[in-house]
Amino acid sequence: MTSKNAIRDLVKDQLLPAYWKQRRDIDFLDCWYRWSPEKVKVHRRATAEHKTLRDMGETPWLWLTVKTTAQGLFAETVNGRDETATARFVDVFRRNRWAQRQPMVHREGIAYGQSFVQVLPGDPVSQWTAKSPRRMLAMWRDEANDEYPETTLEVVRSGDQFLYTVMDEGQVYRLSSEGRDGVAYIDDEVHGTGVTPVVRYVNFMDSDGRVVGEVEPYINVARRLNKTEYDRMLIQHFNSWKVRTATGLEGDAPSDDETEQLKMQLAQSDILTGGDGVTYGTLDETNLGPILSAREADIEILSALTQTPPNITGRMVNIGAEALAFANAMYARKLTDLQRSYGESNAQVLRLSAWQAGNELDAEDWELATKWADFETQSMSQAVDALGKAAQMLEVPKELLWDRIPTVTAQEADQWRKHADENPSASHRIADALGRARGADVAGE
Repeated sequence: MTSKNAIRDLVKDQLLPAYWKQRRDIDFLDCWYRWSPEKVKVHRRATAEHKTLRDMGETPWLWLTVKTTAQGLFAETVNGRDETATARFVDVFRRNRWAQRQPMVHREGIAYGQSFVQVLPGDPVSQWTAKSPRRMLAMWRDEANDEYPETTLEVVRSGDQFLYTVMDEGQVYRLSSEGRDGVAYIDDEVHGTGVTPVVRYVNFMDSDGRVVGEVEPYINVARRLNKTEYDRMLIQHFNSWKVRTATGLEGDAPSDDETEQLKMQLAQSDILTGGDGVTYGTLDETNLGPILSAREADIEILSALTQTPPNITGRMVNIGAEALAFANAMYARKLTDLQRSYGESNAQVLRLSAWQAGNELDAEDWELATKWADFETQSMSQAVDALGKAAQMLEVPKELLWDRIPTVTAQEADQWRKHADENPSASHRIADALGRARGADVAGE
């Protein structure tokens, strides 16, 4: 157990400076992720009208890329080394309401590069808590290779105070502060896990332990899109109609006030007339075509870089399932990478929960795997046809293919299998009867 003074010094001198640096970096990404990016710079003489148009042009493109990716990741259930182990893992999985909580972990991991799940002993199962990197700092001996962090710090603001929770391999320490300088010790308790019970979910990490999400690399593309939207709003608002002109009009030049009055009096349906020597003409409206083409080009660049389905542009209509599947191929590969990473983190959380429950056998289950929902775009007839061929030609048990049917959940497939066991089909009953009859004939001979 670390002493109170040592914990206070650790928090004040090491953990808090590192946390506030990480928080500043994450908050910058959060502005782009949470649809409040830096403003497009406007002319110093820009009016409130110009600024309103600028704000209207801000579009949460990076929020869309993160959300679209996260929607393709949903862990339906898990499979252990055998049915008994699977049942225990699924019980922990469901008691922690992971179907509801996992989207938070996935979205934050995708947006910021990493997110965390805290696992603490509980009754009857370990308690899982999703933690954002905006709230939690993890310190590692080897960021790329360590399975668990050395120490974690969670910071929560409560009124004028900050509440700090520090965890290491054996203890949970709670401290408080009325600012960023003074740190007061509150209490501590033993969690007894033997490792710091926090599991990291990583979007992408290199061998140096650097993580990156789906926001930081694409901020410049989002900047361009917001600038293009602002330019479009300006053209649409100020230059989207023809301007009528007249030259050779006689008379004294009107004052500025009189000119504004004349502009207000002139309606779209008015007919202009004049004497000899008066020439009428028009100034064409600004063509929106080039600016819209630039916008579409930037969207396509963003789609390619983020491996997001190209139909976010809204231009892919009336295409077949095969063409759509081909267009979504890069998106599918991206999801496969994330499923490998997040699936391993899910297994790590479940093994840690088993260890805390004293079940060493489940804690060493290296066959544990996540069953991900299938959101692949294909028709029901295509899926059933492919699965039917797998059952017929490859002799794969058809009951094991039911949860691969689109829109069928693992729970529904389990109910079907249970129903099939309890209510064998007529063909099975006939086959059993024939088998018994043949056995009786052989015995009689």
